[in-house]
Amino acid sequence: MTQENTQPENQNQEHHKYDVEVQSLLSIIINSVYSSKEYFLRELISNASDACDKLKSSWADFNAQNLPIDSPSSLCIHIIPNQHNKTLIIQDNGIGMSKSNLLSFLGVIANSGTKKFKEALAQQGKKADVGTLIGQFGVGFYSAFLVADTVQVITKHPQDTAYVWESSGLSGFTIQPAPTFPLSHGTQLILHLKEGESEYLTKSKLESIIKKYSMFIEYPIYLHEEVEEEVDIVEEVEGEKVEAEKVDEVEGEKVEGEKVEDEKVEAEKVDEVEGEKIEEIKDEIKEEIQEEIKEEVEGEIQEEVKEELKDEIQEEVKEEDTPTIQPTIQPTTQSSIQPSKKTVKSIKQHHVNKDKPIWTRDPKEVTQEEYSQFYKTISGDWEEPLMVKHCYLEGLVSFYMVLFIPKRSRFNMFEKGNKKDSIKLYVQNVFVTDDLEDAVPDWMSFVSGVICSNDLPMNVSREFLQGKNALKMIKRSLGKKVLELIEDVARDEEKYKIFYKEFSAALKLAVRENESSDRHANLLRYYSTKSEDKMTDFKGYVSRMKEGQKQIYVLTGLSKEEVTRSPFLSRFSDYEVLLMHEAVDEVMLQGFKKYNNYDIQRINAEGVELVEDSKDGNGKENKEEERKEFEGLCSFIKEVLSNSVEKVIISKGTGVIPCVISTTKWSHSAAMENIIRSQPGAENNQFLKLMGTSKKILELDINSALIKKVKQVYDEGNKSMLKGYVNIIFENALIGCGYKIDDCSDYSNKMFSCIERAFMSEAGNKNEGVFCGDVCGDKVEELNDVE
Repeated sequence: MTQENTQPENQNQEHHKYDVEVQSLLSIIINSVYSSKEYFLRELISNASDACDKLKSSWADFNAQNLPIDSPSSLCIHIIPNQHNKTLIIQDNGIGMSKSNLLSFLGVIANSGTKKFKEALAQQGKKADVGTLIGQFGVGFYSAFLVADTVQVITKHPQDTAYVWESSGLSGFTIQPAPTFPLSHGTQLILHLKEGESEYLTKSKLESIIKKYSMFIEYPIYLHEEVEEEVDIVEEVEGEKVEAEKVDEVEGEKVEGEKVEDEKVEAEKVDEVEGEKIEEIKDEIKEEIQEEIKEEVEGEIQEEVKEELKDEIQEEVKEEDTPTIQPTIQPTTQSSIQPSKKTVKSIKQHHVNKDKPIWTRDPKEVTQEEYSQFYKTISGDWEEPLMVKHCYLEGLVSFYMVLFIPKRSRFNMFEKGNKKDSIKLYVQNVFVTDDLEDAVPDWMSFVSGVICSNDLPMNVSREFLQGKNALKMIKRSLGKKVLELIEDVARDEEKYKIFYKEFSAALKLAVRENESSDRHANLLRYYSTKSEDKMTDFKGYVSRMKEGQKQIYVLTGLSKEEVTRSPFLSRFSDYEVLLMHEAVDEVMLQGFKKYNNYDIQRINAEGVELVEDSKDGNGKENKEEERKEFEGLCSFIKEVLSNSVEKVIISKGTGVIPCVISTTKWSHSAAMENIIRSQPGAENNQFLKLMGTSKKILELDINSALIKKVKQVYDEGNKSMLKGYVNIIFENALIGCGYKIDDCSDYSNKMFSCIERAFMSEAGNKNEGVFCGDVCGDKVEELNDVE
C-alpha cells in the first residue's frame, strides 16, 4: 500500500492506493472466492458480531477508563436498506475501529483483525472469550464488493474519534475524519449497490439470507423496513372551515332511571361578530348552547358535561386580550365532516434472529418445548419431533450435536439426487453448509439436526470444510450418535412402532452399509411364520431356533400375501421363517450375510441346511439312490427347458406342491428379478435384462403325485406328449414362486388346450385326460392308483 503525494482536495482527506499485488488479490477475492453473492451479508454480519464480541471482552478496561461505552446487553446489529439511495447499511455498536485499524486491516488484504485479537486473548489466558469470534482470514470485508461499487465505513473506537473510510474497489481508498457519528462507538458500513443488485434492498431477500446464515448470531439483528400506513384526517367541506373539535360518543349515566345514549356535544362554530363587550358575547354563546341542548336531548344532561363546556368557553374568552372578531357557535352536524385518509411513512424494525442456539446449553436446562421450537425452526416441520439427542463431543476437534428424529418421513427421502440438507453445519454459530453428502450416509437422510464447532478447518470463503479428515470424523461420530438415538427410541415400544413404520427402509439400508454391525440389525423387526400378529427381532428369533440349527431362514417377496402363501413354506412347517415382504429387504440382503455368526439363508435359494438332514445317517445314501432313479427324467426336463433353468434337482417335501423354482446361492431371487425388470427402460436395456435374469433351479418333489405320474409317463417312453406338459408345469411353478412369465399368450393357449383335453377325458381318453386334469389342478382320484 502506498500513500499518494498529491495534495487532496479536502485538507483532512488522505488518499491511499493499493499495491499491484494487492489489486490482483482483491480482484480474485471479488470475482472468484465466493460461489454466491449472498455470502456478502453473512460475512459482514459476522464482522459486526466480532466487533460486538471485542467490545464485550474489553468492556471492563474501557469502563475503568471512564469511557462512554454501551452496556454489553445493548449490543446489536442493524440492517438498513434504502430504496431511494440504493444503499444498504450494516450497523453495529461494537468496538469500532481507530484510524490505525483502518489502515492495518482495511488497507491490507488477508490481515485479520479478529485473528490478531484471538491471539491476544489467548496470550492473556482468556480462552473462553475466543470461542465465538468468527473471522480468521481477513477477506470477509471485501465480499461487500460482490454487490457494491462503492463502500463507505464510518467508524469510531472508544479511544479515538470517528473516521470515514471509502473505496470504490481496485482504485484505492480514502480516510478522513467523520463530521458526525450517531453512536458513541461502533461501525456503519454503507454499501452503494451496483446496477441490478436492488434485490438486496428488499425485506424478503435480506430476511431469508439472515435466517439462513446468521440466525444464531449471539446479538440481536434488526432489519429495518419502510412501511406506509393510512391515518384518518378531517377535510374542509364546501368551503367551511371545520374546527378539529369533535366529541364521538358521550354516554351519560342513568338520569332518572334511564340511560342517555349517544349524547354528543359537537364542535361549535362562531360566526363573525364585531363588538367590544366580551361579556355580551359570552352570554350569547351560553344562550345558544342551552338552546341547542334543548333541541337535541330531552331532559337534563349531566352536570359534569355542562361544567366542562362552561369552563372551555370561559377559557376562550379569557385568552382574548382585546376585542376581536369572534366566530358564532353553530352546531355542526355529523354529515358536514367527511373522514379522509392520508399516507404516513414510518420505519419498522424486525428482530430477525429471535431463536437462540440451544446446542451450547446444558441439555438438562433445555425444555421439551424449546427443543420442539428449535426443531421446527431448522427443519420447517409443523409437528413436534419424535426424539432428540443433544450431546457435546470433545477431542482434537470438539463440536456440539443436536439431532432430531421426525414423526413422519419425507416423501422424497430416498429420491435419487435429492440433496441431503437435513443436517446443517455451523462454525462459530454461522451457517456454513447443509451439503454434507460425504459425511451423511443415504440411510441417515431422515435425521434433522445441527452440528456446530469452533475448531473445524474452513476454506477461505468459509463455504466448505478444508480436507477430508474433518468429514470422516463427523461421519463416524454422527453415525454413532444417530444409532444411539434410535436405540433410545426402541426402548419405548409405542414410539418405536411409529418410528419403524416410517423409517424401517432407512434402517435396512443402514444394515446393508454396516454389514458387520449387529447393533443395526438388532433394530430390525419382522413378522415370521411363528409370529404372524406381532413383529419379532433377530435376538428373539435366535433364542427360538431349533437345536442344531445353523442358519437363519428368511423368505423375500414384494407383498405380505406373496410371502405368506409361498409354496416354499410347506417344507418349513417345523421351522420359523422370517417374512421379508418389502423391496428394500432384497437390497439389504445383498450386504447382510450374517447375524451373530449365523448365516442368513433364503429358503428359496440354494444352500438350505435342515437339522434333520444332518442327523439322518442314511440320508446321503438314500439321496444318492433317489438321484440316480430320477437322473434320466431330470436330464430330459433340463433339455426341454433349455436355457430357462440352470439345473433340475429332486427333493423330498410334503407332496402338496409338485415343484418349485429356487435360485443358485448368489443369484437374484424372484422379488429382485421383478424389481430389476420394473426399472424404466429395462425392456430395451440389455444390461438390465441380463442382470434381471436369475439362474433358476427347478426342484421336483418326488413325494408329489403329479411328479410320480410324470416319472411314469417318462419311463413309458411317451416323451413327445410329456414335452408339452413339462413347459406347462414349469410356467405354473414360475407363477407360484413369484416370477413373471415371458409369453402370457402362449401360456394361456396351452392352458386352454389342457382344459379342453381334461373335459375330453370323459369321452374315453382316460389316461391323457387324467394327466391333463391334474396339471390344471383338478382333483382326480385315478392318480391314487399310481401309488
